[in-house]
Amino acid sequence: MTHHLRPWMRRSVALIEDVLPSLLLLATALLIAADVFMRYVLNHPIRGVGEIVAMLLVWQVMLGAAAVARLRGHIVVDALIGRFSGTVRAWLDVVRLLIVIAVVAFLLWFGFQLFQQTSGRVVAMLGLSRGFTTIAIPIGAALMLVYYLRDISLAVRGILRGGYVAPAQRQVIDEDEFKTRPVPTRVEEVSR
Repeated sequence: MTHHLRPWMRRSVALIEDVLPSLLLLATALLIAADVFMRYVLNHPIRGVGEIVAMLLVWQVMLGAAAVARLRGHIVVDALIGRFSGTVRAWLDVVRLLIVIAVVAFLLWFGFQLFQQTSGRVVAMLGLSRGFTTIAIPIGAALMLVYYLRDISLAVRGILRGGYVAPAQRQVIDEDEFKTRPVPTRVEEVSR
């Protein structure tokens, strides 16, 4: 779906979903290391580090999950489904994706409800709204929903037109180059 976006939009999506969680992870590690040093060496802990780390972790998980959904990288156990191809595989993928979409839609709804309940509350140590943390859940779920809707539309198209190729067999889009490359199928290929 992102391949229909303008190049600067594709780069923005990739930046938000790929680079930002990495930077948040780095910030988390640095904050924890600094707090451990301050607490156990200088006997003066940094106030509010636990709350900041919790906020950063929620954002990391939700943006990271969206990035993996974009790249079709979530784990799929296809011991049964992998034995089929073509239209049967497309139907099984539609059923699987409908279940995933239902779960992600619930996560979106629940996350929005949680955001509404917590946005008025303030984290005392930081003076920030708890909504800053909980808004990550519906944002990440909405991004995942877009990607799973993309995948189900491809499966439905495969049913209607024939010639369905399973996600693991498809070409993935290289977000930077806008070229296709084969999806790695073995661990050795991934490490190259």
